[in-house]
Amino acid sequence: MNAKNLPLRFGIVALIVAMCLWSLYTKELRRGIDLKGGTAMIFEIKTNEAERARVTADLEAKQAELATATDDARKKALQDQVEQDKANLSALAKIEGDPGDLTERIINVLKDRVDPQGLSSLEWRPLGRSRIEVRMPAGSTASRDAKARYDESLEKLEKGNLQRSDLWDLMSAAPEQRDAVLARISKGDAAVKAVLREYVTANDVVNRTKAELDKLQARAGDIPATSQPTAEQKKVMDDVAAAEAAYETAQNAFTEANEKVQAQNVGKVALQNIFRNYVSTSEAASMKNSDERNRRKEAFRIGVDRLLAEHPNRKEDVNTVVTAYKNWAEVRRQLDDPSDLIRLIRNAGVLEFRIAPSAPGQGELALTQEQVTYYKNILQNPDQGPEYLRRLNK
Repeated sequence: MNAKNLPLRFGIVALIVAMCLWSLYTKELRRGIDLKGGTAMIFEIKTNEAERARVTADLEAKQAELATATDDARKKALQDQVEQDKANLSALAKIEGDPGDLTERIINVLKDRVDPQGLSSLEWRPLGRSRIEVRMPAGSTASRDAKARYDESLEKLEKGNLQRSDLWDLMSAAPEQRDAVLARISKGDAAVKAVLREYVTANDVVNRTKAELDKLQARAGDIPATSQPTAEQKKVMDDVAAAEAAYETAQNAFTEANEKVQAQNVGKVALQNIFRNYVSTSEAASMKNSDERNRRKEAFRIGVDRLLAEHPNRKEDVNTVVTAYKNWAEVRRQLDDPSDLIRLIRNAGVLEFRIAPSAPGQGELALTQEQVTYYKNILQNPDQGPEYLRRLNK
């Protein structure tokens, strides 16, 4: 062995070992599900099997009913439905074909779209002909703790919102008890109390105008009909028209008051729209487009400021949620929670292709007459129609 460069070589090896040890102690390794625990989820691929099962069950039920039917018209209708179900089953059998390695192909597509670098320690495996199991390890302890604190702050924020039960208590309270209920629900906030008072007053007007309208309509119904309207009839009909207009005005006023009440609440959707623009430290470092990074940061700042301006009485709770979310975003990874995986798979794109067929006898891609009949029956059925076909991915 040439001892000339031994010190340098040993030095390089020692440096590499030191770097590995430093990584082990300063950075948390992502262990697999067998070592750390985690979640296993099963996804099902849509095929024609469910539709074939439904049509088969319907066919058996119709055949059983036909066997006991005595009315000729009913027997004929059942016989037509039985023949239709048989035609549908025949068409479905030809459409279905052999899925072959469908699950393997979809797994490969999902891997490429959800975890292209293979760094998330996901385990994919087919289950039968139409299901896929995905196993993912649990997130880091820091991420789970930060997520728990965020969930707690969000729950506290939602508890501070005006609840339906609170509004019901207010509307059903006796007049002499309303001030006490208003004070309890508004928690001492004068602006919220004023909005709630407008809400309950508008509800009282709706009830009063509706009662008056019902009374006038009942009175109009009690007046005997004549060939020519009498003066009394004309007056009652005019009163009914005026009562209807008053009732409609009261309903519109209540709708506006209800919108003001709902505006007092801080909704999860509004928060999620704001948080979507938050840029964590790691994400900012990986973003090549500085304009996009700055745009999102500014949109996040504006969104938070606007939310605080709209809900000054909820400032402390809103700030707590924002801080908790930012802390979680700084430590979370792309796949720390099962909901992250579900979201990525849902957004992975449509895993299918469609071929526009031709009419029977018009080329290689032509439908059979049975298939045409099957699709026509679905399109013409008011309980199914185009949306039903879309759900079947036809």
